[in-house]
Amino acid sequence: MKDLRHKLPPAGTVVGVAAMLVMLVHSWWRGDALAVPLLVTAVLTVGMVVGFREWGRRSTAARSALATERPGWTLHGVWADVSLREALGIRGLELRKGTRLTLAWTAQEVAIWRGSETVICLPWSQIAAVDVTMGSASERQNPAVRFTTAEGTRLLLVAMRRPEGSLFPASRGGTEELAAELATLAAAAWEPER
Repeated sequence: MKDLRHKLPPAGTVVGVAAMLVMLVHSWWRGDALAVPLLVTAVLTVGMVVGFREWGRRSTAARSALATERPGWTLHGVWADVSLREALGIRGLELRKGTRLTLAWTAQEVAIWRGSETVICLPWSQIAAVDVTMGSASERQNPAVRFTTAEGTRLLLVAMRRPEGSLFPASRGGTEELAAELATLAAAAWEPER
């Protein structure tokens, strides 16, 4: 039988949630007026935590499957900036602010993937600059990686805190590290052949 221990929450969490639910049900049974709202709040909170955990697990699994399908690519989870759809100019592309994407690159090219679909793929020789600016993938402004193509198109992506995906954006320092790595690859493509 398959070992499912890595998919289960820690035993302390299960015991704590169970104890909280038993106490709330007991209070409700005694007729405590606050028991029902507290019980509903507890059930919703546990549901949200389990939902976010499952969403993160599926996202990580999907990104791992992508890495397996396309060996040699380095991957980093990103969100679309509000300007990305217009900058790409692809008709019919459903790409809203905050859409989860994967930034992928090799020594020869850089790509943006949505699931297993390639949104755009460019050789590094078509990337004139990579730097950090502020982008909007949510209600807040966050540090974003900005690719400027040789034609002057600007593509903004807000990096996730962890390459495999996260609920939180990368810090300014993390975004600068990612941009520096990508800028090195772009600069190498612009160096004259010796």
